[in-house]
Amino acid sequence: MDEKVASALIAASMSLAVALISLVANFLIARWQARIQVESKINELTQTQFKDILAKRIEVYPELWRIAQTELSDLEREQKLVNPGWVQGTGWAQNATWEVDAKWAKNLLAKLIKWHQDYGVFLSQASYNAFARLREQTMKQAITCNREKRGPTIAEFQRLDETYYKGTDGDLPLATHLKNDLGSYKSPVISQPRASRNRAKTDSANPARGALVG
Repeated sequence: MDEKVASALIAASMSLAVALISLVANFLIARWQARIQVESKINELTQTQFKDILAKRIEVYPELWRIAQTELSDLEREQKLVNPGWVQGTGWAQNATWEVDAKWAKNLLAKLIKWHQDYGVFLSQASYNAFARLREQTMKQAITCNREKRGPTIAEFQRLDETYYKGTDGDLPLATHLKNDLGSYKSPVISQPRASRNRAKTDSANPARGALVG
């Protein structure tokens, strides 16, 4: 083969190879840029949704807080002020009784159900799980009180109250989850952007680093 022809063929092959490489590179870059733009838009929409949901939670969560706080923790505080069975420093006397009638648990259950019907859609999954535990225990208590025609015992009342503010069996209480949803104890999150998810995976593999992430 003529040397000039061979050189021309080699040059043409190299040009074709460079063109193909450039074409593939441009395609990959364009695809990567499009992916970044899509993820950026998704994150933007997620943050917009997050702001709307957070605003709604700020509007409706105080009512649930008021129901649980008034009917549970604050009710016991009020009883301590007027009930002779409460002894400062030692707690409730063994024979102490509540001035709470059989309708109390039924009324609390009705308030919880009504709030959930109107606003339950705004609960995070963790808050819903805690709410559901409180609702289920309140329903069982209402059935017991109605069947036995009596109000809750102090121990029964305190078990419900602990589900609300203290938690049971290692589960965080509803009060804590509501505060988390509003950012009182930690940054409220609905869904994490991809970068955050990747960082979370890294943090789980490196506990020391994860401990520093809010």
